[in-house]
Amino acid sequence: MDVVTVEGGPVLVAAQGEPLAVEFANTIYPHRRVLQDHLRDGAAAAQWLLDRAGAFRPALATVGVGGLDDAGLARLVGLRDAVRDALRAVVTDDQIPGPARAVINTASALSPRWPVLDCGASIEIVCGTGTDPVAEAMASIAQSAVHVLGGPLRPLVRICPAEGCPMFFVKDHPRRSWCTPACGNRNRVARHHARRQAQSDPVI
Repeated sequence: MDVVTVEGGPVLVAAQGEPLAVEFANTIYPHRRVLQDHLRDGAAAAQWLLDRAGAFRPALATVGVGGLDDAGLARLVGLRDAVRDALRAVVTDDQIPGPARAVINTASALSPRWPVLDCGASIEIVCGTGTDPVAEAMASIAQSAVHVLGGPLRPLVRICPAEGCPMFFVKDHPRRSWCTPACGNRNRVARHHARRQAQSDPVI
């Protein structure tokens, strides 16, 4: 898993190649023109976290994540909504809403980290964490959001212009215009179809 280092701390890059917070915001996504939700229930949310366990620093402890209850799910959804509200504000050049900022900052402080000395097979410095893997996940996601929203990636945040697509992305290339190639392809097909239709329509 790659880590993009920016001023102020790391932005964790998850499976889609976006910062972890952006990928978390994109747990609402389109599939065959119907919006889907990776956080639709505790099992689906736990699977999303487990699939990306290596994207967290340190790696997310898998023990305990599988038993995500309704309260844990509600906390994740609340954080996701706050991150989406904050990203949307950045895209529209508005001030990040106070409630969204408060949720992100509170989640960022959920998991204290401290160096400990590990005297196992070798002596090394490791990162000790809390015992709640969901809180640890929320803290990592929130810290990623802080660095995206307050760091040099902020002016590069975009929302996909494809019709009906709610996904965010970081414009990491001057020619990038879509969250995924699939959205770009659909747009090109739609424009081609519109041109063909216009050419075939009789002139009155």
